[in-house]
Parts: sequence; C-alpha cells; structure tokens
Amino acid sequence: MRLSKSAFHAPREVHPLIDNVAQAVLFETEEKFARMDAFLSKREAKKAKKAAESAAQTGRTTDRTAGTDPEKGDIA
Repeated sequence: MRLSKSAFHAPREVHPLIDNVAQAVLFETEEKFARMDAFLSKREAKKAKKAAESAAQTGRTTDRTAGTDPEKGDIA
C-alpha cells in the first residue's frame, strides 16, 4: 500500500520510474517465476518441434546448439 501511495503522490517526471520499481517489488513472487518458466519451456518445446518438422520435410538436419548448418559447409 505504501508503494502505491508513493507512486500516486510522486512528481509526474519520476512516475514511470517509481511505477516500475513498485511493480518489480510487488510482483516478484515464486508463483510468477514458476509461470514464466512454464511459459518459456512450452515455447522452447514448440520451437524445437517446429524445427524438427521443418528439417524432416526438407530431409536435412541442423545442429542448432553449435550454430552450424551442414548445407552451408559449417563444421561442428
């Protein structure tokens, strides 16, 4: 509550900064981190699946971890 009042009564020129600080303090919880980790894991899984499907369709494989592409002559 104190942070909300401080943000409300702050001068206009510092409002974006104090608002960002208040949000960072108020919303940094374990639940938020768990939701963000789940979101990022799901996103990575979708990217990996899409890359595998694309590679299967074109009949080639890429080594994404090493940043190499066999068709370009890159060597791992």
